Amino acid sequence: MPAANGVTGLGPGQPLRPRVVHDPILAALSVLLLYMVCWIFMFPATSWSGWLPGHERLMVWLGELDFVPAPRDVASKHGPHTAVKLTHILPSGVWSLCGAMQLAPPRLRAAAPRLHRLTGRIMLAAAVPVAIGYFVMEARGLVGGSHELQSAATGSSSGRSSSGMPDNHLALRGLNAWFVLTAAVALVQARRRRYASHGAWALRHVASGAWVVLQRLVIMVVSSVAMVGGVKWSEEARYDVFGKIAVAAIVVCVTGAEVYVRWGGGAGLRPAAPVADASKSGSQGKGMAAGGIGYDGSGAELAANEEQAAAGAGSVRRRGAGRERAGEQGQGLSPRPQAAAGSGQATGGGKRTEANAKAK
Repeated sequence: MPAANGVTGLGPGQPLRPRVVHDPILAALSVLLLYMVCWIFMFPATSWSGWLPGHERLMVWLGELDFVPAPRDVASKHGPHTAVKLTHILPSGVWSLCGAMQLAPPRLRAAAPRLHRLTGRIMLAAAVPVAIGYFVMEARGLVGGSHELQSAATGSSSGRSSSGMPDNHLALRGLNAWFVLTAAVALVQARRRRYASHGAWALRHVASGAWVVLQRLVIMVVSSVAMVGGVKWSEEARYDVFGKIAVAAIVVCVTGAEVYVRWGGGAGLRPAAPVADASKSGSQGKGMAAGGIGYDGSGAELAANEEQAAAGAGSVRRRGAGRERAGEQGQGLSPRPQAAAGSGQATGGGKRTEANAKAK
């Protein structure tokens, strides 16, 4: 009887019944990424700024609302900069969409492993221009903060590092490097078939970019509260609140993902490819079957389980290939005894015929 799939647990002819996402953290992260897709392509559709007639006027009008705690040009400043839109904004939308697909439930990803791998490769490829686009924005003066507003007003150098670089530029460069590093490690671990480690680094990568979405969402909530309460932000307060929300979003996303991984979260994020010997019991079997983010907190045990799983898969393939070769050889040899038996029968029949003829 054909064996069931190691991930889905279903036989060859058994229909797939996808389950809902039971992990609220991964579900919330997927929603955040889809929200970013809407932000870039639908509303306020920052990717269309400067290209769609009348769109830039809409962005300026939104920026002039007194209850929005953000710089007035936050949504319209990219309009004249085609290079920024092509290298940062548009790839960010593709990255967010593919990221949401990567966080799909295990059975859905197991049902379409090629789609999972394809969207993963597109996501990691899109991360490259996103990272490059940040430096394009920085070079064109599109990365601002409260310290720049204060420096322009007072002529002071507060808010700058010893090298003269603004503090927020230095921090965002470090975050940009972490964004690229996590993408590279996730790709390497996937190619080595270390799926649990791949999932952990992929989650770190998603979190290092999702802070922008969280910041936008918090700004919308604060704007709604300010509108109801009749709050009007000053120019300085706009920059200050915007920057503080960004810092809080970065801390929540980056540290939250790390804690989530190390505490064994994300059991629902498993590899789309079948894992050998997934039905084994005990900690070793669980490690092989789970392939989840940070199973048992990650570490030496998880790495050993992954190596054993890979070795087990290789031995299964070798045994299967050996059986196939043995079957082919058996099929090739089986006609020979029959032919020999047939020739013997023919010889015996010929001798009996000759003896009968002599007797007559």
